[in-house]
Amino acid sequence: MLLALLVTLTGWATASGREVAWAATPVVPPTAPALLDLPVQPRVLLMGDSYTEGWGATPLSEGFAFHVAGPLGWRLTRDGIGSTGYLNAGLKMQGTYPQRLWRHPADGYDLVVLQGGSNDEKAPEADIAKAVDLTVRTVHRRYPSAQILVMGPVVPHGTIGANRVKVNRVLTSYTTAHSLQLINPWAEQWFVKGDAATMVDPVKGHPNNAGYARIATLFIRDVRALSVVTPAR
Repeated sequence: MLLALLVTLTGWATASGREVAWAATPVVPPTAPALLDLPVQPRVLLMGDSYTEGWGATPLSEGFAFHVAGPLGWRLTRDGIGSTGYLNAGLKMQGTYPQRLWRHPADGYDLVVLQGGSNDEKAPEADIAKAVDLTVRTVHRRYPSAQILVMGPVVPHGTIGANRVKVNRVLTSYTTAHSLQLINPWAEQWFVKGDAATMVDPVKGHPNNAGYARIATLFIRDVRALSVVTPAR
Protein backbone atom coordinates (compact mmCIF):
# COMPACT_ATOMS: atom_id res chain seq x y z
CA MET A 1 0.00 0.00 0.00
CA LEU A 2 1.21 3.44 -0.78
CA LEU A 3 1.74 5.75 2.18
CA ALA A 4 -0.47 8.84 2.14
CA LEU A 5 1.64 11.87 1.33
CA LEU A 6 0.47 15.04 3.02
CA VAL A 7 2.27 18.16 1.95
CA THR A 8 1.32 21.56 3.34
CA LEU A 9 2.75 24.59 1.64
CA THR A 10 2.63 27.91 3.45
CA GLY A 11 2.90 31.28 1.78
CA TRP A 12 1.63 34.83 1.87
CA ALA A 13 -0.82 36.77 -0.24
CA THR A 14 -1.95 40.37 -0.05
CA ALA A 15 -5.63 41.12 0.52
CA SER A 16 -6.87 44.66 1.16
CA GLY A 17 -3.37 45.75 2.05
CA ARG A 18 -2.91 43.00 4.64
CA GLU A 19 -0.74 39.93 4.38
CA VAL A 20 -2.67 36.70 5.03
CA ALA A 21 -1.37 33.15 5.30
CA TRP A 22 -2.55 30.39 2.98
CA ALA A 23 -2.06 26.63 2.90
CA ALA A 24 -2.20 24.37 -0.13
CA THR A 25 -4.76 21.56 -0.27
CA PRO A 26 -3.15 18.36 1.04
CA VAL A 27 -2.08 16.03 -1.75
CA VAL A 28 -3.10 12.40 -1.16
CA PRO A 29 -1.98 9.92 -3.84
CA PRO A 30 -4.27 7.05 -4.83
CA THR A 31 -4.21 3.96 -2.67
CA ALA A 32 -2.60 0.92 -4.23
CA PRO A 33 -5.29 -1.61 -5.19
CA ALA A 34 -5.81 -4.48 -2.80
CA LEU A 35 -5.38 -8.02 -4.03
CA LEU A 36 -8.57 -9.65 -5.28
CA ASP A 37 -9.95 -11.57 -2.30
CA LEU A 38 -11.87 -14.42 -3.87
CA PRO A 39 -13.66 -17.41 -2.40
CA VAL A 40 -12.93 -20.95 -3.52
CA GLN A 41 -14.60 -21.49 -6.93
CA PRO A 42 -15.73 -17.87 -7.32
CA ARG A 43 -18.55 -16.90 -9.66
CA VAL A 44 -16.88 -14.82 -12.38
CA LEU A 45 -18.23 -12.82 -15.31
CA LEU A 46 -15.77 -12.16 -18.14
CA MET A 47 -17.19 -9.30 -20.20
CA GLY A 48 -15.36 -8.41 -23.39
CA ASP A 49 -15.05 -8.12 -27.13
CA SER A 50 -13.84 -10.40 -29.93
CA TYR A 51 -10.90 -11.56 -27.83
CA THR A 52 -13.24 -12.93 -25.17
CA GLU A 53 -15.37 -14.35 -27.99
CA GLY A 54 -12.32 -16.13 -29.44
CA TRP A 55 -12.39 -14.58 -32.91
CA GLY A 56 -9.46 -15.93 -34.91
CA ALA A 57 -9.33 -19.28 -33.12
CA THR A 58 -10.45 -22.49 -34.82
CA PRO A 59 -12.92 -23.29 -33.39
CA LEU A 60 -13.88 -20.27 -31.26
CA SER A 61 -13.67 -22.47 -28.19
CA GLU A 62 -9.88 -22.39 -28.56
CA GLY A 63 -10.00 -18.72 -27.50
CA PHE A 64 -8.31 -17.79 -24.23
CA ALA A 65 -11.56 -17.28 -22.31
CA PHE A 66 -12.40 -20.97 -22.70
CA HIS A 67 -9.17 -22.12 -21.08
CA VAL A 68 -8.82 -20.07 -17.90
CA ALA A 69 -11.68 -21.27 -15.70
CA GLY A 70 -10.23 -24.70 -14.94
CA PRO A 71 -6.73 -23.62 -13.85
CA LEU A 72 -8.14 -20.72 -11.82
CA GLY A 73 -10.97 -22.72 -10.25
CA TRP A 74 -13.60 -20.30 -11.56
CA ARG A 75 -17.27 -20.84 -12.25
CA LEU A 76 -17.04 -18.67 -15.33
CA THR A 77 -19.65 -16.94 -17.46
CA ARG A 78 -18.27 -15.62 -20.76
CA ASP A 79 -19.88 -12.65 -22.51
CA GLY A 80 -17.71 -11.82 -25.50
CA ILE A 81 -19.10 -10.04 -28.55
CA GLY A 82 -16.91 -8.78 -31.38
CA SER A 83 -16.75 -5.04 -32.18
CA THR A 84 -18.22 -4.06 -28.82
CA GLY A 85 -16.70 -2.00 -26.04
CA TYR A 86 -17.37 0.44 -23.25
CA LEU A 87 -18.88 2.81 -25.85
CA ASN A 88 -19.33 0.68 -28.97
CA ALA A 89 -22.54 -1.35 -29.13
CA GLY A 90 -21.27 -3.56 -31.97
CA LEU A 91 -22.05 -4.01 -35.64
CA LYS A 92 -25.52 -5.36 -34.84
CA MET A 93 -26.09 -3.15 -31.79
CA GLN A 94 -25.59 -6.08 -29.43
CA GLY A 95 -24.89 -3.70 -26.57
CA THR A 96 -22.12 -1.81 -24.81
CA TYR A 97 -20.51 -3.26 -21.71
CA PRO A 98 -22.74 -1.33 -19.28
CA GLN A 99 -25.85 -2.29 -21.25
CA ARG A 100 -24.95 -5.97 -21.28
CA LEU A 101 -24.13 -6.04 -17.57
CA TRP A 102 -27.83 -5.62 -16.86
CA ARG A 103 -28.64 -8.85 -18.69
CA HIS A 104 -26.93 -11.02 -16.11
CA PRO A 105 -28.40 -12.16 -12.77
CA ALA A 106 -28.45 -9.48 -10.09
CA ASP A 107 -25.58 -9.82 -7.64
CA GLY A 108 -24.63 -13.08 -9.33
CA TYR A 109 -20.84 -12.73 -9.33
CA ASP A 110 -17.87 -12.50 -6.98
CA LEU A 111 -15.66 -11.02 -9.70
CA VAL A 112 -16.33 -9.10 -12.91
CA VAL A 113 -13.50 -8.97 -15.46
CA LEU A 114 -13.79 -6.15 -18.00
CA GLN A 115 -11.67 -6.98 -21.05
CA GLY A 116 -11.02 -4.78 -24.07
CA GLY A 117 -11.50 -1.18 -25.10
CA SER A 118 -9.87 -1.25 -28.52
CA ASN A 119 -13.22 -0.89 -30.30
CA ASP A 120 -13.68 2.49 -28.61
CA GLU A 121 -10.31 3.87 -29.70
CA LYS A 122 -11.66 6.34 -32.27
CA ALA A 123 -13.83 8.11 -29.69
CA PRO A 124 -12.60 11.20 -27.81
CA GLU A 125 -10.59 10.38 -24.72
CA ALA A 126 -13.08 12.11 -22.41
CA ASP A 127 -15.95 10.02 -23.82
CA ILE A 128 -14.02 6.80 -23.29
CA ALA A 129 -13.27 7.79 -19.70
CA LYS A 130 -16.95 8.52 -19.04
CA ALA A 131 -17.96 5.17 -20.51
CA VAL A 132 -15.42 3.31 -18.39
CA ASP A 133 -16.72 5.09 -15.30
CA LEU A 134 -20.32 4.24 -16.22
CA THR A 135 -19.35 0.60 -16.67
CA VAL A 136 -17.64 0.40 -13.28
CA ARG A 137 -20.54 2.16 -11.58
CA THR A 138 -22.93 -0.27 -13.25
CA VAL A 139 -20.95 -3.20 -11.86
CA HIS A 140 -21.15 -1.70 -8.36
CA ARG A 141 -24.87 -1.11 -8.71
CA ARG A 142 -25.78 -4.40 -10.36
CA TYR A 143 -23.37 -6.65 -8.44
CA PRO A 144 -22.56 -4.82 -5.18
CA SER A 145 -20.58 -7.74 -3.75
CA ALA A 146 -18.41 -8.23 -6.84
CA GLN A 147 -14.78 -7.18 -7.19
CA ILE A 148 -13.49 -5.76 -10.47
CA LEU A 149 -10.50 -6.64 -12.64
CA VAL A 150 -9.81 -4.58 -15.77
CA MET A 151 -7.91 -6.07 -18.71
CA GLY A 152 -6.64 -3.69 -21.36
CA PRO A 153 -6.50 -4.38 -25.10
CA VAL A 154 -4.28 -7.17 -26.39
CA VAL A 155 -1.79 -6.09 -29.08
CA PRO A 156 -0.91 -9.31 -30.94
CA HIS A 157 1.26 -7.59 -33.55
CA GLY A 158 3.51 -6.13 -30.85
CA THR A 159 3.06 -2.53 -32.03
CA ILE A 160 0.46 0.00 -30.97
CA GLY A 161 -1.00 3.10 -32.63
CA ALA A 162 -1.86 6.44 -31.08
CA ASN A 163 -5.53 5.58 -30.64
CA ARG A 164 -4.75 2.34 -28.82
CA VAL A 165 -2.29 4.25 -26.63
CA LYS A 166 -5.17 6.58 -25.78
CA VAL A 167 -7.37 3.71 -24.63
CA ASN A 168 -4.53 2.29 -22.53
CA ARG A 169 -3.96 5.70 -20.98
CA VAL A 170 -7.63 5.99 -20.02
CA LEU A 171 -7.72 2.54 -18.45
CA THR A 172 -4.44 3.04 -16.60
CA SER A 173 -5.47 6.45 -15.26
CA TYR A 174 -8.92 5.28 -14.24
CA THR A 175 -7.83 2.12 -12.47
CA THR A 176 -5.06 3.99 -10.67
CA ALA A 177 -7.41 6.74 -9.51
CA HIS A 178 -10.01 4.21 -8.32
CA SER A 179 -7.60 1.64 -6.86
CA LEU A 180 -8.68 -1.14 -9.24
CA GLN A 181 -6.51 -4.00 -10.42
CA LEU A 182 -5.41 -3.76 -14.07
CA ILE A 183 -3.89 -6.31 -16.42
CA ASN A 184 -2.09 -4.39 -19.16
CA PRO A 185 -1.02 -6.81 -21.95
CA TRP A 186 0.71 -4.04 -23.92
CA ALA A 187 2.81 -2.78 -21.01
CA GLU A 188 3.68 -6.36 -20.09
CA GLN A 189 4.66 -7.09 -23.71
CA TRP A 190 2.57 -10.21 -24.07
CA PHE A 191 3.41 -9.98 -27.77
CA VAL A 192 6.40 -8.34 -29.41
CA LYS A 193 7.20 -7.43 -33.00
CA GLY A 194 7.58 -10.58 -35.07
CA ASP A 195 5.21 -12.74 -33.01
CA ALA A 196 2.42 -12.19 -35.51
CA ALA A 197 4.08 -14.56 -37.98
CA THR A 198 3.14 -17.54 -35.81
CA MET A 199 0.59 -16.13 -33.35
CA VAL A 200 -1.94 -14.26 -35.54
CA ASP A 201 -4.52 -15.36 -38.12
CA PRO A 202 -3.46 -13.26 -41.15
CA VAL A 203 -7.02 -13.01 -42.48
CA LYS A 204 -8.87 -12.13 -39.28
CA GLY A 205 -6.06 -10.09 -37.75
CA HIS A 206 -6.65 -11.71 -34.36
CA PRO A 207 -4.68 -14.34 -32.45
CA ASN A 208 -4.79 -17.88 -33.78
CA ASN A 209 -4.91 -20.90 -31.50
CA ALA A 210 -1.26 -20.47 -30.51
CA GLY A 211 -1.78 -16.78 -29.80
CA TYR A 212 -4.79 -17.42 -27.62
CA ALA A 213 -2.92 -20.14 -25.77
CA ARG A 214 -0.27 -17.55 -24.88
CA ILE A 215 -2.95 -15.07 -23.75
CA ALA A 216 -4.55 -17.74 -21.54
CA THR A 217 -1.20 -18.62 -19.95
CA LEU A 218 -0.30 -15.00 -19.20
CA PHE A 219 -3.81 -14.12 -18.02
CA ILE A 220 -3.76 -17.02 -15.56
CA ARG A 221 -0.31 -15.96 -14.35
CA ASP A 222 -1.42 -12.38 -13.76
CA VAL A 223 -4.69 -13.30 -12.05
CA ARG A 224 -2.85 -15.58 -9.65
CA ALA A 225 -0.39 -12.79 -8.85
CA LEU A 226 -3.23 -10.33 -8.21
CA SER A 227 -5.44 -12.64 -6.13
CA VAL A 228 -5.74 -14.37 -2.81
CA VAL A 229 -8.22 -17.15 -2.23
CA THR A 230 -10.13 -17.28 1.05
CA PRO A 231 -11.18 -20.82 2.02
CA ALA A 232 -14.84 -21.31 2.89
CA ARG A 233 -15.60 -21.25 6.60
